[in-house]
Amino acid sequence: AGLSTRLNQWWGGIPFITSGVVVVCGFIYLLCLLAGYDSFAEICFWPSMVISRFQ
Repeated sequence: AGLSTRLNQWWGGIPFITSGVVVVCGFIYLLCLLAGYDSFAEICFWPSMVISRFQ
């Protein structure tokens, strides 16, 4: 199997919610890179900090 086939099988095995979070984090990270902000951990964990603050 080729690399793309393996990636598709791996991606297909991930739960929908998890893959959605990964896609959203990646998109936000790309936007922040364009803006010159490159701390991936802060960007990805920022939504969870906001949610915990409002609970």
